[in-house]
Amino acid sequence: RSDASSRGLGEAEETTSDAQGAFRLRGLRPGVTYSVMVRSDASSRIERASPHVQSVAMGEADRPGLDFLVFRRPAKVDLIGRVSAPREHLSAIRVEVATAANPSVPLHTRDLLVGNLFEFASLPRDTYLVRAVSSLDSRAYKTHAPTVRVTLEGDGGNVTLPFDATPRNADPQPASPFWLLLLTVAAAAALLNRRAIQDWHAARNAAAAAAGAS
Repeated sequence: RSDASSRGLGEAEETTSDAQGAFRLRGLRPGVTYSVMVRSDASSRIERASPHVQSVAMGEADRPGLDFLVFRRPAKVDLIGRVSAPREHLSAIRVEVATAANPSVPLHTRDLLVGNLFEFASLPRDTYLVRAVSSLDSRAYKTHAPTVRVTLEGDGGNVTLPFDATPRNADPQPASPFWLLLLTVAAAAALLNRRAIQDWHAARNAAAAAAGAS
């Protein structure tokens, strides 16, 4: 759509171009200078025009040859970002991206580039879920990597992914051989002592029975 407006008079005219891009603005008054520009709505495939605006001083005759160079909105854009993680864990981190409509199936997985940066090039305009994944041993580290939701529009997207890894507590150390030996000796001594007491009671009972019989 092409618009013509006169700031001083508050006049405005608009028209829509044909399939070849030609347009004609009617009703412009001679002796008035208008600002002419190309506009597009959010659903249009047109991203911008160059020049953005042209000034036209109208005379008595029509003014042909007013040209704009129009740039199409690219169908695909890039997603770039960084992972906010301790430096010592960066070598173990990769980045996954999936569409919000199908979050359980990653579209792409990328290694980090220089430092903590990553890039997914030529993604269709859509809403995505992005997260950092790591190869750290889950028995040694507890990781925290929230998923980030991003909608790609305009010139693309830029996100920061949080990532943290906390060492898990060491497993309790098994009992040392010394303590195992001490427990074994104590158990054996208790067993022997019990048997000695039982034998003493038996002998005493036998002696008492013999004395009664005599």
